[in-house]
Amino acid sequence: MENKETIEVKEINISENIAQPDLKAIEKKPKSSKKKVILISALIAAIVVIMGIIVSVIVFTGNSNSLWKKPVDEEGIGIYRYNVTPEEFIDKANELCNYDNEYHEFEYAEKTAIRDDNESAERYWYDISSFKVNPGDEPINLGYYSQCGVDYCEDKTISKTSLVFPYNDVWSFDFAYSDLCKSTVQILYAYNAFESDSADDVLNALKSFSDELEKMAQNQRIQISFKYGDFVLYLFEDENSEVLCWQILKIDEKDIEKKLGSSMINLADRMSLNDYNEVTKKGN
Repeated sequence: MENKETIEVKEINISENIAQPDLKAIEKKPKSSKKKVILISALIAAIVVIMGIIVSVIVFTGNSNSLWKKPVDEEGIGIYRYNVTPEEFIDKANELCNYDNEYHEFEYAEKTAIRDDNESAERYWYDISSFKVNPGDEPINLGYYSQCGVDYCEDKTISKTSLVFPYNDVWSFDFAYSDLCKSTVQILYAYNAFESDSADDVLNALKSFSDELEKMAQNQRIQISFKYGDFVLYLFEDENSEVLCWQILKIDEKDIEKKLGSSMINLADRMSLNDYNEVTKKGN
């Protein structure tokens, strides 16, 4: 078995052989051979550069998706799980806390144990504080209205998040819905669904449904699903109280329509609620 010194010596000898070519042999070669050597070297260098770029792109793409685990089957659909802690997740959401002329921050409150038929989990609850932001002035505290629940599973992943707002004690349904929309955008950002410069576009798309949803709430209990990429945003009213809720999760693409139907509103395309109603009527 060779010792370390022997291996090192061999490496030096190899490098010396590379560094000291046969000069006489090179002198005998015609100029055309030299040109061929230069061209081949340039071609090899170009290939190396291209391969480096390809590898970098693959690594970057892989890293951007590395936090997501393979879908777990829940109630017949594949739900992705996000491999971060609730603290890391909320810290990411709070990076987007100051936009739309309001300061919107998640603050830890408590956690509770939850359990279904398959596994137990912990639900981390965060109070969401709202501040009015005026240029040059201190933010004005608007108080705590809504809460965020982050479901943290036994395998150390987040399966879904929930946002709740008891709107019977506030000025209007529109205010409650608008407040929840801001939190929804922050949650999607925490899931890396978009870059920060797209936050206003996503928020405006959600807010554009406010009037129609308020009319709907006067006649029936709201139950409606939005789609943003692979994410499903399920908006509903609690059956027993005036509480408006969002549930946000990432579902395997092939299961989205199968589970939730064609009546889902594609938020990215800014579909109108009228389109949703037309599809619903055809389905009945």
